[in-house]
Amino acid sequence: MSQLLDSMKAAKGISSLSYYLIIFIGIMFLLALGVFIYMASRHITLESVRAAYPNLTSTRVLYALSACVILFIIFMLINSKYELYFQKRATIGIDRPAPMSLTFWKPGTSPNPEDPYKLTLTSSEFPMSSPEIYTVGVEIIVGDTRTNDKMGPYRHIIHRGTNELMNFTDPNSPGSAPKGMGDLADGLPRQMNPGVFLDKFTNDLIIFIDTDPIGKGSNSYRESIRIPDFPLKKGFHLHLVVHDRLIEVYINCKLVSTKLLNGTPKGVPNDWYGRIGFSRAAAIIQNLTLWDSSLYAIELRNKCPVIDMSKRKVAPTSCSTAGS
Repeated sequence: MSQLLDSMKAAKGISSLSYYLIIFIGIMFLLALGVFIYMASRHITLESVRAAYPNLTSTRVLYALSACVILFIIFMLINSKYELYFQKRATIGIDRPAPMSLTFWKPGTSPNPEDPYKLTLTSSEFPMSSPEIYTVGVEIIVGDTRTNDKMGPYRHIIHRGTNELMNFTDPNSPGSAPKGMGDLADGLPRQMNPGVFLDKFTNDLIIFIDTDPIGKGSNSYRESIRIPDFPLKKGFHLHLVVHDRLIEVYINCKLVSTKLLNGTPKGVPNDWYGRIGFSRAAAIIQNLTLWDSSLYAIELRNKCPVIDMSKRKVAPTSCSTAGS
């Protein structure tokens, strides 16, 4: 990432140098053209100029031109270091104003701050304009990934979509069996975009996105990205950036995976859920941040402060109890 930022900065500096060089050449050309036209219109020759200004030698003229060139070079060097701009900045790309965001599920605000679960966020609290363009960030602390269930299911962390899992809090309730058969039996909602889960057995994150087919066809896809060996028992930042059919996954503001989806992200209910259902992850999630736009990598680089859990007592459990 640092090499990418350095190359972007270098390219930006070169482009600004080229801009000012073109401006300088243009100004010198216009000045020379103006002097030539003035002398031609007044029938002035070089001999008459020398006669009128006997002390104006060609050496002094060259000194003056050299001084102008040197001053321009110094200006370009200063510009390349401090990025001085006099042209109008573009309002797109990395120079755009910071997109608006809102943060939810802040530490200590849930009814059970030591083990927050059944977290919800309704569409009215943060409307999203498109299922295909958005950014979501969340802080996660996973306490344990071990499981004694040989059939799974996936362990729920967070998803946006339908709410079936809210009704299945008992491991023996309908929808939790038979396990390993997909959808609710695997601890997954019917619709999600996105969904973040722990793998059934391993120390991996699985990120799901339901998509619609492109062109003809009626079958939706459930596409996924696997992030192996994420930090355990240590807080980390997870950011997902979705733009059309491209999804980017960042851990601690560093790009770890990208995927070009086969379909377009599906429009699902714009309600968010954290650690719900009969198989929730032994994790803490907090500071859910949403943007109604896709962020650039350079815009994310400063959005991962240190997660300090030293003054907070947490005890994440791995599953719900009946009626919780």
